[in-house]
Amino acid sequence: KAEVIAEIISDLNRRLLAKLFHFIAPAELRAKACLIVMGSEGRGEQTVRTDQDNGLILSEPVDPAMLDAFRVAFSRALEDFGFPPCPGNVMVRNPLWSKPLADYLGDFHRWVALPDAESHMNVAIFYDAEAVAGKAALLDEAKSVLIEKVRGERVYLAHFARSIEAFPTPIGFFNNLITSEGAGDSVDLKKGGIFPIVHGVRSLAIERGVTETSTAARIARLVEIGALKADFGRELTQAFQFLLSLRLDSQLSQMGSLMKPAALSSMERELLRDAFQVVKQFREIVRRHFNLSMFG
Repeated sequence: KAEVIAEIISDLNRRLLAKLFHFIAPAELRAKACLIVMGSEGRGEQTVRTDQDNGLILSEPVDPAMLDAFRVAFSRALEDFGFPPCPGNVMVRNPLWSKPLADYLGDFHRWVALPDAESHMNVAIFYDAEAVAGKAALLDEAKSVLIEKVRGERVYLAHFARSIEAFPTPIGFFNNLITSEGAGDSVDLKKGGIFPIVHGVRSLAIERGVTETSTAARIARLVEIGALKADFGRELTQAFQFLLSLRLDSQLSQMGSLMKPAALSSMERELLRDAFQVVKQFREIVRRHFNLSMFG
């Protein structure tokens, strides 16, 4: 199953990062730092090796020359292992993502006070972070502050959740799959299904102070606290896992997140329709909860 593969991949990647951190970081830096992974790596939902998505939290400032040398050596070593640089430069070698905790806390204030697309993305990235080496308490403290800044900010949360509207769900009124001719009569599993689930769940979770990181664990927690009905939570988790499985098949066939419905069995196509219907229902739940209709 895709979720089992993702768990194994995440465990292997985190062990590699922890070992690399131990080998490259000087003792003084290891004693004052927490190495984190973010994005899908932080959520434990990667099924194939992708780009670097990591950062460093320091308990206090350290020698700049030592820190710069570590930034370069760490990111270069990961490139040698087959992890290309992050296109968005969300990685240790970028000073914006490897600095003291106090600087991150200042960023959180700015991200919430002056929200824009980049700030929303940064909040989402950091909220998905997971510690892999060093002082994990630094990440716990940072996340606690971030959650407290966001909770209760209804207008901010509405803007944050609005990203679920970025891509349409590729399912028609008559339950037909809507493919794109420009993409070879394919549907985009990530844009049409996986992303709306991940971000919608993330929006509901951060509002309620949920500390779980994976999407499945967040759904379970949202059900537990009554934010989602149990039956729908189960359907949402099943839809998410099915979409991840199809995306893994597409990734292995070099199609990325694109999937041709014509290449699926009749049963798989029916399950895909069902999954997208669940995504549509979930998007409507998020829309109503955050009153996204106010954006027109």
